[in-house]
Amino acid sequence: MLKEHQSFFLWLWGYFFLGTLYVLSFERSHSVLLLNNYHFPVLDVLAKYGTHLGDGLIAPIAIAILLFVRYYDAAWLALAFIIQSIVVRILKQLVFSDLPRPKSFFEGKVALNFVEGVEVHSWQSMPSGHTATAFVIMCILAFQKNNPLWHAFLCCTAIFAGLTRVYLFQHFFNDVYIGSIIGFLSVILASYVLNNYMNYPALQNRLEWFSSNAKPNAQ
Repeated sequence: MLKEHQSFFLWLWGYFFLGTLYVLSFERSHSVLLLNNYHFPVLDVLAKYGTHLGDGLIAPIAIAILLFVRYYDAAWLALAFIIQSIVVRILKQLVFSDLPRPKSFFEGKVALNFVEGVEVHSWQSMPSGHTATAFVIMCILAFQKNNPLWHAFLCCTAIFAGLTRVYLFQHFFNDVYIGSIIGFLSVILASYVLNNYMNYPALQNRLEWFSSNAKPNAQ
């Protein structure tokens, strides 16, 4: 993957490098306070609907689409999604269950510009499950084509999905950053688990959009 999709990994390493610098340089609350000053109607709409790129319902849709590409890729996405879901759930409910989200963290301290129509949660801030899901989906879709523009688009889309969580005050950037790492590592772990089955003939098949047994019209 590293050799075949170098441009995607360059984007990804760049994001992780800058993300690490940001997390180490600023307090946890900085990202929310920064974006709180840049709330505009057009950004509200983009964030409100763009954040659904990381919804749990998007993964089954992507899996269904990949069934028409190759069964192996559909299985890869399904396994990666299951892994990240388990990891995120354990961290949210067992490790960081009492960690406040921006709404609770800033309550009575700072007036936040909430986006109308968005339900904002208060606890279980770490990590961002939406971001983890977005990175799982976008990473595996990126590996479907060796194209720099395709790689750049999907990496930026995953990052955008994560940043909407900060814009909507659902998470701090730290939560988003950890979520993106979990998503990426879930993809790598799933690839490692499925590696021994990569060449199975059955996994190289795919669903056909139209039945190959359909009879041609009579002439």
